Amino acid sequence: ETLTYKKIQIAVHADIEDKDQTVYIPTIHTSAKDNVTGINHTEADKEVTITDTVTYKGLEVGREYTVSGTLMNQRTGAKILVNGKPVTASTTFTAEEKEGSVEVVFTFDATALEGTTTVVFETLYTENKEVAAHTDINDKGQTIYIPKIRTTAISDDTNDHVTKADEKITLIDTVAFTSLEVGREYTVTGKLMDRAANKPILVDGKEVTAQTTFVPETTDGTVDVTFTFDGTGLEDTVIVVFETLYTEKKEVAVHADITDEEQSVYVPEIHTKAEDATTEINHTEALPKAKIVDTVSYSSLLPGKEYTMTGTLMNKKTGEPILIDGNPVTSQVAFMAEKPEGSVKIVFLFDASVLAGTTVVAFESLTYKGVEVAVHADIEDKDQTVYIPEIHTTAVGEDTKDHVTEAKKDVTIVDIVSFKSLEVGREYTVKGVLMDKSAEKTLLVNGEEVTAETTFVPETTDGTVDVTFTFDGTGLEDTLLVAFETLYTEEKEVGVHAEIEDDAQTVYLPKIQTEAKDAVTEIDHTEALPKAKIIDTVSYSSLLPGKEYTVTGTLMNKETKEPVLIDGEKVTASTTFTAEKSEGSVEVVFEFDASAIAGTTVVAFESMEYEGVEVAVHADIEDEDQTVYIPDVHTTATAANTTHDHVTGANEDLIITDEVVLTGLKIGNEYTVKGVLMDKSTGEELKVNDESITAEETFTADAADMIITLTYTLDATTLAGTTTVVFETLYTEGKEVGRHHEIDDEGQTVYIPEIHTTAKD
Repeated sequence: ETLTYKKIQIAVHADIEDKDQTVYIPTIHTSAKDNVTGINHTEADKEVTITDTVTYKGLEVGREYTVSGTLMNQRTGAKILVNGKPVTASTTFTAEEKEGSVEVVFTFDATALEGTTTVVFETLYTENKEVAAHTDINDKGQTIYIPKIRTTAISDDTNDHVTKADEKITLIDTVAFTSLEVGREYTVTGKLMDRAANKPILVDGKEVTAQTTFVPETTDGTVDVTFTFDGTGLEDTVIVVFETLYTEKKEVAVHADITDEEQSVYVPEIHTKAEDATTEINHTEALPKAKIVDTVSYSSLLPGKEYTMTGTLMNKKTGEPILIDGNPVTSQVAFMAEKPEGSVKIVFLFDASVLAGTTVVAFESLTYKGVEVAVHADIEDKDQTVYIPEIHTTAVGEDTKDHVTEAKKDVTIVDIVSFKSLEVGREYTVKGVLMDKSAEKTLLVNGEEVTAETTFVPETTDGTVDVTFTFDGTGLEDTLLVAFETLYTEEKEVGVHAEIEDDAQTVYLPKIQTEAKDAVTEIDHTEALPKAKIIDTVSYSSLLPGKEYTVTGTLMNKETKEPVLIDGEKVTASTTFTAEKSEGSVEVVFEFDASAIAGTTVVAFESMEYEGVEVAVHADIEDEDQTVYIPDVHTTATAANTTHDHVTGANEDLIITDEVVLTGLKIGNEYTVKGVLMDKSTGEELKVNDESITAEETFTADAADMIITLTYTLDATTLAGTTTVVFETLYTEGKEVGRHHEIDDEGQTVYIPEIHTTAKD
């Protein structure tokens, strides 16, 4: 200081060291850093410590000062509040030098300050008086960044939080950041987490990571982190992307919320359970209107989104789609997934009658916005598989091993059921019933159906099983039996073969009927000649066509019911033929010496064989159509009005009676016996007045053996010395069926002696 009076200096005080003369004008500058990172970035942790190094100038040495700091929000310019209170700190010190530095330490809970840029305002006090301040809201040295990152992870195919577990998955995690320092280099490093396990996802034993380094041009913005990896086997996984922000290799922000939907990508899994709508098991009957319901269970779907499930029926054997009329069998349904887990039903309606014997597998594809996000297409998966069995049957007689058998007391038919498309290891039952083809109704024996069944467990999907029918076939001649078979499993009908016209299912029970006639007379009477021929016309029906048969006949003695024997041998005949049709006839010709069996009634028994096995028989001893009569004629001629013996006189009114003994007649049949007198010496008919002497009698046989008397009346006066023999012939229907023409038979002979006398004395 200088004191002047009238411009004249009268006093001066100019001591540069005089404290009383000295006034201090302090200045302060600050540099704030996080104690952990050592830089101007801190994480939004529960306990954060920021040290603000306050550099000062112009302080009075030895004086006590206090630096008080307050954290400010750079964005709003207001004080930062934690639990409603500003974040402050202060340090009191005594300046040892005019220039120096002091640290102000802020410790606070920063968890609510994520994404905040804070600026440390500092004020210098002495004696409670503010003497300096540093409160520049834009001063980088005073600034601490508390970054915030949030992520939105999506798949590059769907552009949403859902993708398919493919060999190559690309996830894009868009990291939104707040409160970054413009111009500084940062690195975002991410890794994929399994939400359910809350552990890192491992592919080939390694974590799936990705990172992006960037320099922000603005304090807030976004950056993409791209993950590309093999997602095979990750079905039913919710992937959560954890991201960490680094600068200068220091962790300054992290987003690792395992429940954050925005960080999550769903990798769905679907499983299917295909069943028939009617049987409610994995078997469908081959019907024109089949319905398979595939219940598709899904998991790890992004909720609240609409999906489309599309199913395709595949041929298990070929691995190709099932085609009906050239078109694949598909079905689809759109649905909204309210939860990540659930199920949806896919209904296939199709004509299964053309798919008998096929095993189908339901392949399912789940799409979101037209992009496939899950697939279940395992051709070997039993749960996806539906069997459409096919059965065909080949019914044969157990005796012939072919489609023909005899209608006998104990009939056994074996129906060989060939099957296709059965589930190996499953228990099935084949139930059969025999049908009468002509009636198109079930066969009834003693009022009950003829049924049989076999339960089996197939070792292969295709194979055969036998169903054996055993029943009383008496009276079933001329019947075509058709075996209808139905296949069951779990008591559900899953296959049927019931084709009444199917020859393979059919067994023929032949019937034969015979009509025996003499080859000469063409009626049922044969004359007892050395060379007789009987033709037995055997009519057959219900023969298996196209096969060779043999009909063998045997002549039976009706009275004894035993075979006719001639010279100790049976009288038999046989014919082998091929049946072109089921119905027809064949002739069996018996050639034999009938003279040895005159008076015998024979019955032709016939047996039909196929491959050496009898398949039909007609052996009714009382059957008139099978019967042939071989009458026997014997006569005894006598003079009725004279001697009643075989000798008589040459009388004018001679009466000869001939008792004709007939055996082997057909009762009820009309016969005529015709007789003529023969001249034994000439072998010609005896004539009187140029006329033959005849007699005849027509009668109806009331017994198999009868005696008929014929009476001959003649004038024998000219016949002295004649021996006459009566010849008798038996007729029926105008046909000669028996005779007695034995010129030397004494029983037939009548003598008319001639006498000459010479009288002598």
